Amino acid sequence: MVIEVANDVIKKQLEQEPLDFEQFGELLGIPIMVRPWWGSVRRHGQMIHTVCDTQVDSYCRVCQRLVRRDELKLGKRNGAWVCPGTYGIGFLYKAPEVQGGQIILWEGPCGHPSHKRTAPHCQETKIRDIDGKVMLITIWVNQYFSNYLIGVDGRAPFVVPVLRRHTTVKEAFDWLIHYNFLRPHESLHNRTPAEAAQIKYKFRNWLDIVKGG
Repeated sequence: MVIEVANDVIKKQLEQEPLDFEQFGELLGIPIMVRPWWGSVRRHGQMIHTVCDTQVDSYCRVCQRLVRRDELKLGKRNGAWVCPGTYGIGFLYKAPEVQGGQIILWEGPCGHPSHKRTAPHCQETKIRDIDGKVMLITIWVNQYFSNYLIGVDGRAPFVVPVLRRHTTVKEAFDWLIHYNFLRPHESLHNRTPAEAAQIKYKFRNWLDIVKGG
């Protein structure tokens, strides 16, 4: 896998020394592991009513009654791997995540035999910007995409979703500060998320941040 980048400066650097995501992350001090996108989503299993051996949710039409929990068992097809690109809009892409002290990125084709001929689904990751030990990346599946900040804070890796319009790490961080520390939310009784979480901080606007910085 070769890294795809939107930043021209980074692109020129990688043209001189091609690296994959894991190698590039190691170079920056960001622990990254790439896993195949195919198989990243499992089908919800059907429950079987053991009394009549029928697939049910909570009501059995054969027995015409609600099913007790001790009468249920998992069907044989439970947990089957499915194509993430067609399983539903909520599962269209697999977001990066932190597991065991590493940032997991999901890459590659869906692997479904019929989709190789009809509609090949593929999840791709592109680097939009880099600042120190932080990357702004875009996750693509067909025409759908989302942006994330991934990186290391001290020794702890992190993954944070940000808006799709962001093109630089600084722009994404500025938005996170505004959203979490400066902007009151009606759903939080006109408090900021930081105030709702009882985080103590002195600045109340961008001028306070600039003076304090």
